[in-house]
Order: sequence, then structure tokens, then C-alpha cells
Amino acid sequence: MSWSFSSQAAEEFLRSGPECPSQRCSRRVLQDSFDGHILVGRSVKHRINFMELKDEDLHRIEIPFVFTLLQSGLVHGLAFWFDLAFLGSRSTVWLSTAPSEPLTRWSQVRCLLQTPLFAKLGQTLSGTALLASNSSKESYDIQITATVDHFSSWGSNLRGEAELELWIIDDVNLSNLLGSHKPDHLIYRCLCGCRCDRPGSELSARIWSLSMLESGSSRMRRGGRGRRARWRRARVTSQLTEACTTAAGQMIHLSSAVHEHLREDPAADGFVRKQRMASTRSTLRIEGDDNLQSMLVGAMMRKIKSRTWKKQRYFRLQDDCMTIWYKSKKAGNAHSTFSVSEVEAVREGHQSEVLLSIADEFPANRCFTLVFRGRKGNLDLVAESAEEAQTWVKGIRKLIENVENMGEREKLDQWISDWFKKADKDRDGRMNFKEVRDLLKMMNIDMNEDHALRLFTLADKSCTGSLEDDEFVLFYKMLTQREDVLAVFQEFSSDGQTLSQRDLEDFLREEQLEGDNVQQHAMHLIEQYEPSETAKMLNIMTFDGFLMYLGSTEGSIFNPQQRGIYQNMDPPAVPLFHLFLPQHIPDGGPAPRTEQRGGIHQSHTKTLKALNRGCRCVEVDCWDGANGEPIVYHGHTFTSKILFKDVVTAVGNYAFKVSEYPVILSIENHCSVEQQRVMAQHLCHILGEKLLKKPLDGHASNSLPSPEDLKGKILVKAKKIGGLEENIGTLVEDSLSGEVTDEDDMAEMEEENIAPGQCPGKDEGASDTHSCTPSSTEVASFTESKARKYLKESGAEFVQHNSRQLTRVYPTGFRTDSSNFNPQEMWNAGCQIVALNFQTAGEGMDLNDGLFSQNGCCGYVLKPSFMQQTKSGFDPESPQKQEDYQPVILNIQVISGQQLPKVNIKEGSIVDPLVRVEIHGVPLDQAKQETRYIENNGFNPVWHDYLRFTIHTPELALVRFVVEDYDKTSKNDFVGQYTVPLTCMQQGYRHIHLLSRDGTSIPPSSLFVHVRITEL
Repeated sequence: MSWSFSSQAAEEFLRSGPECPSQRCSRRVLQDSFDGHILVGRSVKHRINFMELKDEDLHRIEIPFVFTLLQSGLVHGLAFWFDLAFLGSRSTVWLSTAPSEPLTRWSQVRCLLQTPLFAKLGQTLSGTALLASNSSKESYDIQITATVDHFSSWGSNLRGEAELELWIIDDVNLSNLLGSHKPDHLIYRCLCGCRCDRPGSELSARIWSLSMLESGSSRMRRGGRGRRARWRRARVTSQLTEACTTAAGQMIHLSSAVHEHLREDPAADGFVRKQRMASTRSTLRIEGDDNLQSMLVGAMMRKIKSRTWKKQRYFRLQDDCMTIWYKSKKAGNAHSTFSVSEVEAVREGHQSEVLLSIADEFPANRCFTLVFRGRKGNLDLVAESAEEAQTWVKGIRKLIENVENMGEREKLDQWISDWFKKADKDRDGRMNFKEVRDLLKMMNIDMNEDHALRLFTLADKSCTGSLEDDEFVLFYKMLTQREDVLAVFQEFSSDGQTLSQRDLEDFLREEQLEGDNVQQHAMHLIEQYEPSETAKMLNIMTFDGFLMYLGSTEGSIFNPQQRGIYQNMDPPAVPLFHLFLPQHIPDGGPAPRTEQRGGIHQSHTKTLKALNRGCRCVEVDCWDGANGEPIVYHGHTFTSKILFKDVVTAVGNYAFKVSEYPVILSIENHCSVEQQRVMAQHLCHILGEKLLKKPLDGHASNSLPSPEDLKGKILVKAKKIGGLEENIGTLVEDSLSGEVTDEDDMAEMEEENIAPGQCPGKDEGASDTHSCTPSSTEVASFTESKARKYLKESGAEFVQHNSRQLTRVYPTGFRTDSSNFNPQEMWNAGCQIVALNFQTAGEGMDLNDGLFSQNGCCGYVLKPSFMQQTKSGFDPESPQKQEDYQPVILNIQVISGQQLPKVNIKEGSIVDPLVRVEIHGVPLDQAKQETRYIENNGFNPVWHDYLRFTIHTPELALVRFVVEDYDKTSKNDFVGQYTVPLTCMQQGYRHIHLLSRDGTSIPPSSLFVHVRITEL
């Protein structure tokens, strides 16, 4: 037998008759038939098997329930009905009395609340119905405890009695809400067919206590008027025995407790809620942190733009602990703000060209730089004291850490808050309809004005013609109803309203293909993402929890188990030549017009960003400088010049901020003997123990250790004396022993005379390219064109060469615009070090970020096993000839997009998005397909387009998702992208969290897709 509870809006009953609805509802239960359309939530079931239960199990029955509201409005009560299963035949026969079934001789029971509860679309009504048998064992008292999100009711353990709190404005007459009366006799047809006539008991109500509360006495603004809200507190006890019935031989006595209702002045509603939200948010972030407390007070600092532009500004952290506000004393009410989420890093001291230019005026301990994500310029500041500078440096770093540790719900809340601030043009904390209409355009929404006004009116619960914080959240929820996810949810939900643990296990096993220990995984997901505590207690997941899971890291397309370091980095299995690692080369563009001084120049700020992005190999182009000090700049270009020792200092400070695995300094040495010795001295003195000066204990001098052995070490790669080949550690070793030579005296060989597998000086036409095995510490360097030639002419031999020696590939000289070549074709050949301009956004860096986003972003990724074998027969030009050849089919359904960023600044422009899926891998796998474009909808476009790819070498394939703004007259505009290794993709329904052109996150922009990978 199953019980079904359903919240419902009994409007046809409430409208019939002149009596006060709350009095009529509380006098009796309703025993009748009703239209199922008045139900505002799908039913939930509780099953009782009388064949298995013992008699004592029926003395106390606790029935939990969770409803998800399918529409906004008043919830007047709960509806009950019985379903009976007959198990005697081969098939189970169900007899249902549900309102959706054809009319029978049975009716339903509705238990209506004395005071309705208001609930919004998507909110949950949860609680329990506790059935406690009476001494006669012929009836039950039922005590119902229900909660609508943060509106809750509490019940005592007394029979049919509830103790609750009413918050009532002083101009409400309590007597209108209470009263004593004797309900009519009730008649209920029981399942067994008998009739039961029994009078209901008397409702007794009394005021228990009254007291004044201080809260709410402050003046509040709403619609330009101020008013005071004074609150009274009343405790009421009531007892209501409503009905009794018998079913399957058991007498059931229904006793409902009157539920709490929060009656409040609309003018006070927003004030109380906002104060609570702000207080909670601030307390969570600043409690016990003196730095953040000081930042909330604010401080005067100098904003520096140049040596001649130094202005006083007052900086203060706002109460949300996410926004930093600053203004000039002379600027009146004008001020500027930026979000902490925009800040990438805080650098102390003279770590920018601007601060460097005023180093003689302001000491380093008072200076710091805020480095922003994307193309936004840095903010250089000078505090009044060193202590004040430390307060802000440490405080902002703490806030950045908070942002990085945010959960998906917090990130979404912050995104909503940021939009609210953007749309609130007059900064009064409210949005009128014009501001909301402008906001829709900023958010990429092309909406009919009448529809927008309807949503605005529904969200404006205070009826003031404007939206405040909580009302804007409701407005956003109405905008972002996810019908695509709801369809998936209902497909696997047994009751269409929640996912039981078994439902969730089925979803994880059948759709997400997470076959290992799905029971524990389902329990974890409920505990981690389900917002309702009652649902957690029931071990079920509501739609809100399901949506949070799919939008989380665990629900993303990238397998979270491969985000950490999961590959074997221990010796002796993985010498460096068995891994890929990224290299950054300097910008070849023009130098900024700045005075030549010591310190960090803008070009090398980009090098530090590259290190923070996971780069493990940095090119340093060294030339003779003035006063015996070597300098660094990209030769024969107009790049800025900087002292070699300053570059080494910067690399030493930032090399291991992101990854503890080794960094290689790739030195392009054009210096004289004297300045080479100076370089060696700087390396040893500045880097100290970080510098690898000699072979590690237990390792031969001609072999490379593993990354695990080299943790925390900086290696130097320099040109080997007497040949083109380069050597790890040569410069330091030769300089310390005095064996350095002028570059002009070196017997350099032409690049064309060195082929893969040959020794320096061995003729390219030699028949046996394997007759010479170079030292594993040597690095072969090739331009992209030369490497491409070897790949096409002798691909298998090139792969074998790269299985036993490091190979570096760098751009050809004609790339003076700092453009990047496609690194994928070099990885196809097993080339370990592929040099890219990290400051140049585009496909090359997207692929680089995609490959190295796995394995903890440590900067090292193992090659596929078939590329580590010295006798590998793998040829990227003919992958089907590989011994373990196993192609796969990749099926992708692009379902929808969410909150895509606006790319065209032209007023009124809305994105027409399309999605292109690209496969990057061996030549046979290179492919791309597109969805159709959706006109004028960058907010929630829906495609449901299917794409299919055949992939011959999945171990090397990268899948790049690109969103573009379609333009039929010109080139499409870039909107966002995400690149993931095929081997790191999770299957099933997944979200893809898009990245900007420079690789930074742009929450909550995402794609929703379904992925299936099958062997061919």
C-alpha cells in the first residue's frame, strides 16, 4: 500500500462561501474528489508492505516527504490518497484512488492549513508526517512538520498538538487568526468498504505569551517612503483532531498540527532578508581576519599610472567581501569598483614597469601590483606604510583564495550579484523596469517586452515597481528554468519529482557510465550537492540538487579524477623524454617606451604569467650588455631589454608557485666568454640550491632523472660547445670549469645536417640512422618547418628518436607577429618541448592548455605508452598500422548553452551562437563539425544537434569546443572555448564550462552536452 502526499492549492474550495478561509480550512479535513490540476507538486509515495511488517512496526510510522513546487503561489495544505496492490496473481494489480485516476467509490482526503504558506517556483516543501498509534491501537495521531525552504514549522511531540511561533505586525488582529469551534461530523469511505462516522474534537487556541522584539524597528526605505515595523511575538498552542478512518483492517486517526506562518510587513521583508544575507556572508569571510576587517574600514593609497601620474584614492572593501571600491576626494559621488574575482595575482614590491619607474621615490615594501585576468591593465598602488601594504596584500590574497574555493552555488550567486550591480545604474540597491530591460540586452537576451514586464511583475513581490536583491534572484530563476535538465531528471525519477538513491544509481550507471561503486558515489552526490536537509535525511535528490551536481566539477566534461596528479611520475619509469612539457618563448613584438632600469619589465611579466599557467620551460635570449652585465631580449627584434640577473631572480621566485616539478631555463646564448661567466655566477648565486649543478646521486651523468627526482630544481639548457646539439647543464658546468668559448669560435653545424637519430657530424644520407645513440641529456632543436619535414618523410623514425632523446621545436623566424603554430602535429611525433608564445591567444594556446590541464596542471604529461617504446612502429601518418590499433566513435549531442558572454559592444546586439566541435590529433583524425546557429539568443540557446566523429588514435586526440557569434557578412566572432583530451572526457550528460580567449574562466557560461564514446 502506498500513501501519496501532495501540496495543493484548493482555490475552488476557498472561494466557495463567505467564511474566512483559514477558519474553514482548520475546522475539518475535506473528504471529496478534486481536480488534479490544483496540485502544485507531483506526489511522493511511502510504501507499507503488510506481508513483511510486524505488528509493533505499525505503532510508530515516520513518513518523510519532499515536494518541488511546479508553480509559485500559496500552498493551502496536503492531499492524501491510498493505492492498494493485490499480489495474489501472477501480475500485481494496483487499485488507485489518485485524483488522476477514473472516478471510483473512493474519495481523497485533504488536510488544509490554518494559514497558507507562500512558495515560489522551484522551492521545496519538505518535512515528515509522524504516525503514532493511540493506546487502543485502533487509530493514529499524525503530526505534520513542513518547511518551505527557509520558512519552516516546528511541531512538538504531544498528541495532535503543535507549538509554533507567529510573527505578526501589531496592526493585525490576532483574533482573526484564532478561535474555537466544533467541526462537523466527518464521513469517510474506507478501503475495506465500511463507513465510519466520528466527530472531530474541539480546536482550542490560546495566546501563550507576548513580547516585543527590537529587530525591525529601524527605518526602511521602500518606494521613497519610510515606515517603522514593530513586531510582536506570540506563541500559540492548538490541538485539532480532524478525522479517522480504517484501511486494511487498521484504524487511522488523522490529526494535523497547525503550521507556522510568517506574516510580515512587505516593507520590512527586504530589509530583514538583506541584513541577514549580508551579515552571514561577511561573517563567513572576515571572522577572525584582522586584514579583512581593516580593509572594510578602508585606507588612502596612491594609484600610480606613470612617473608623473600619482593620485590619492580612498580604497575600501565592500560588505560583500567581493568588491573593492575606490574614489577620489574631489570626485563627488563618482567612484569605481572591481570584483576580487577579476584579480589573478598580487605582486609585492617594484614588480611592474610603472612601480619600477618610481622606485627612487617609494620603497618596495609600500608598493604592490594587482594583476587582472584578461586584457584589463594592472593596478599599481602605493600604501601609506609597509604595514598597510601588507594588510592589503594578505587580505586580497585571502579573498582570491576564497574565490578559488567557492562552490558552484556560491559562484552563481556571485555572478548574479555582479549583474545586479552592473544593471543598477543609479546605485540605489534597486532595479526599475528600464534597468531590467537594459540588463536583458547585456545578458544576451532578446525578449518580448510584454513577457519581460510579466516576469518583472511576478518577481516584484513588494509591489514597489522595482526589484531588490532577493526579488532579482527570483527574476533570474524565472529566466533560467532548465527544461533540458528537467527532462533528464524526470526520465530517471520514479515519481517525477525526486531521485531516490536507486534512481540516481541507475542514472550514474546507465547514462554517466560510472560503473564503479555507484552506490557510494550516489550517496556522496546527495550529501555534496543536495541543498535540502530533509532530502539528505531521506537519501534522495531534488531537482535543485541534480542541477547543482551537473553544474559542478563532478558533472563537468573533464574527469575530476584526472585533474590531480594521476600519472606515474616516479623513477625509473619516466625519464623526461617520456613526457610532454610546455615551453614559453618571449614576445617578438615592439618594446614599450620605457626607461631602461633594473626590475621586471612588462615582457617578463608575461613570462611570470606563463609560469603561473603551468609552463615548465622558459626561453632566455642572452646578449652582451653594458657594464659587463648580460641582458635579455629577443634578438633582432624591437623587444624591451632587461638585465639577465633580474630575469633569473624572477624565475627563481615564481618557478614553483603552481607546480613543484622542474623548470628548464632554455638559454639562447649570444654572449662573450666574460659575460658567460657572469651569467654562470648569477645562476649559482641567485638560484642557490634550486639550480641543478651536477648529476643527482644514483644517476649517471649521461641520463635524465624523472620529474619526481627533480622536484624543486631548475635545469639549464644551453648550446653545446662544438655543435648544434644542446645540453642540460652545459653552461653552468663549463663556466665553472672555465671551458667556455666565444660563439664565433664554435664549430657550429648547419641544422640541415642533423637528422633524427644521427650524431653531430653524421651525414644525413647515412643508411643506419640508429648507429649512433646520443646522450639522453642532449636536446635536439628544430624549427617547426624542419620538424614537419621529418614527420612527413620519416614519421616512425622521428617517433623512435623522441623516445630516447629530448626534442625541442620552435617557431620559424618569419613569425615576427608572435603567432603560434599548431603544437598538435609535434606532439603526434612525440616531441617533448614545443615552444609557444604564451601571451598569444588562439588555437595553439587552447590546445596547449587543454593537454596540460590534466595531471594536476603540473606541466608534465606522460606520452602514450606506444610512444615511449624505443622500437615503436607508430607512424602518425599511418596510425592504422599500429599493433594495438583501436579506433573509437565519438558521438556528441550539443543540447543547450547557458549565459554566453556578449562579444559585440554595439548597443542592442545579441549573440547568434553556434558551436563548432574540432578534433585535433593525427592527420587522419583532424575534423570539425558545426551546429546550426540560434538567432538572437546568447542566454539560453537550445540546439539538440548531433555530431559524430571517427577517431583513429584516441590517446593523442584533443576535443575543442568553440562557441562563435554567427555573422553572415563577415568572420564569426569568438565567444568562448574549452579544450579537453579525449582520454579525460566523461561520458553522459555533462556541462562544459567555457573559457575566454586568454584561457580564463567566464562563469557561468557553459554548454550542456551528451557524450558517448564507443569502440569501432
